[in-house]
Amino acid sequence: MILKCVAACLFVIVLSSSAFGQSINAKKLTRLRVSKELQERFAERLNLFIEYKISQHFDEQFDLFVSNCPKYQNCENLNREEYVNRKQDETNARGALLELKFKGVDGKLKENCASISLIPKLRNEGKNKSKYYTISSLACLQKSNWFFSFWFRPIEI
Repeated sequence: MILKCVAACLFVIVLSSSAFGQSINAKKLTRLRVSKELQERFAERLNLFIEYKISQHFDEQFDLFVSNCPKYQNCENLNREEYVNRKQDETNARGALLELKFKGVDGKLKENCASISLIPKLRNEGKNKSKYYTISSLACLQKSNWFFSFWFRPIEI
């Protein structure tokens, strides 16, 4: 019984330390041409979105999902159940997300949205698959808050 409790605690510590290492702060968003307060809110909500993705809490992640994005982005309009099912299928097909490395963000908003560059590290059957996928992502400012959309793209090798 004690061994199970210790194992569970260690698992939580590993997950939280992994998520902590992912932290994106507002200083990394200085290229984004919005107020400092919006940069800080962007970092806060993106970190939460990533945390939900890594921990596979897709139901909570849906609350941060872009429901209406510009036509040029071709975003899907999904309800909560469809979104959760799609993310679970994505995880089963590609493997669990271990981390996302933040590479940058477009400086200028286009129709209140900016592209974010992130590199994923995935685990599938114990193998690191990060070299096979990149993530295209979008951040949109709607009703004074940020919402996000992520999708995987295979990398041509």
